[in-house]
Amino acid sequence: MPPLNVSALRLAAVVGTTLAASYLGNAQVFTYSNQDVILAVRAPGVDDLIVDLGPVTDLINQTQGTAVNFSTGVNARYSTSLLTGNFGTTDGLTFSVFGVSSPAANSILNNTTFLTVKRTDPDVKTASPKGPTTSGAGGLKSGVQGILGINTTFGVTKYAPGAAYPPNTTTALLIPSVQDPSNPSNQDYKNSYTVKSSGLTSITTGLENKTAAGTVARSDFYEFIPGTSTKTASYLGNFTLDSSGALIFYRAAVPEPSAYASIAALGLAAFAIRRRVQNVKAS
Repeated sequence: MPPLNVSALRLAAVVGTTLAASYLGNAQVFTYSNQDVILAVRAPGVDDLIVDLGPVTDLINQTQGTAVNFSTGVNARYSTSLLTGNFGTTDGLTFSVFGVSSPAANSILNNTTFLTVKRTDPDVKTASPKGPTTSGAGGLKSGVQGILGINTTFGVTKYAPGAAYPPNTTTALLIPSVQDPSNPSNQDYKNSYTVKSSGLTSITTGLENKTAAGTVARSDFYEFIPGTSTKTASYLGNFTLDSSGALIFYRAAVPEPSAYASIAALGLAAFAIRRRVQNVKAS
């Protein structure tokens, strides 16, 4: 059976025969917009799963301390069946989340990138990496755009329009692990991903994370702003891919400026009390 039919059947199992038939007759084109956040899930010898999770501003504007489940509600661009329908398991998968702002928009500077950094221990946050120099930010941007196929001859967006194998949706795309006779650029995409993600990994100390049976894989999500090499990257929250295949984003709870003032005041008060106790003991 040709690869085309295999993936068509796989997608049909994921989205249902009615929708699959619709896609076969009139395949939708995967659509990426500036500042969208992309989920990439990979495994050796299996089609790559690419999902557009929507604008990064949707995540930034979430109430701090809240969780976003990408399988439910207005954020339902991803599903566990989409994952298991393609890979057949949730074990041994690598996942990463990334995005870029180019050009500037929504008060986010040009060349700002958004990247996951894997946690070694799911319960322990990673140390915030340093922000990039202005030139370093350009390198990060080029890495992400290389995967996406922006300003390059291949990549996700270059493969998507001709993806007869398999039919895809506007937010989800399978890129085959074997050569696609109808669209040979898929191998260019996969080679590009390997090169570009390796470059990003060297900068972010771990773009991709790997799932294991019965556990969760959790990666922290950072905003890398140009010209901030003397500061740490901005921590936005974390992504969790659990053993059931659920994808959750947790928006970091960051103290407001007034909270910092309160914390500082409490610290000064504690210091004053300690000094008073010491003075009493001395007398």
